[in-house]
Amino acid sequence: MSAALAFTVLMAVYDGDDADFFREAVASAYANDRRPDDFVLVVDGPVRDALQAQIVSCAQTYGMRIIWSPHNQGLAKALNAGLEAVQTEWVARADADDINLPDRFAKQMAFIEACHGAVDLVGGAIEEIDENERVVATRVMPTAVADIQRFARRRNPFNHMTVVYRAALVRQAGGYPALHLREDYGLWARLLM
Repeated sequence: MSAALAFTVLMAVYDGDDADFFREAVASAYANDRRPDDFVLVVDGPVRDALQAQIVSCAQTYGMRIIWSPHNQGLAKALNAGLEAVQTEWVARADADDINLPDRFAKQMAFIEACHGAVDLVGGAIEEIDENERVVATRVMPTAVADIQRFARRRNPFNHMTVVYRAALVRQAGGYPALHLREDYGLWARLLM
């Protein structure tokens, strides 16, 4: 059996994020069956005191690496700054308001390892929940390459907060383009080309 591949969780947070959701999102990454080898958090501009307190607490608890941006520059620039700080071959994206299932990283990294380098990006489905934690929607994406390419002509083919990708490939593609609210879709288009 080959050695386990190392991966970094990459997350950005800004003043509009909820402090409690942020804490839960970070905790869910570290509660995974396969813990991240590293965690890069980009704080995109000044944040209110409650969120800053959670950021500092999580950094102390988990040993996350933090990049503090003095000004809010948007998600694309924040993620690109974080991507430059990633030292592992693989990046697992996570959002500051989403909960990772406890087996997410174990399943995704086992799949990547089983492919022996034949895959560059893996994503997953998401469940959207309401305030009572009831599932209100499920978003399942295509899985075959031809289906992904066809789907991408009209809609975003990956749930961004679920992807694990090869860091060098995303850097080579120029990182996240500055397309407001479509940063990830722009990146997937670059990668598909």
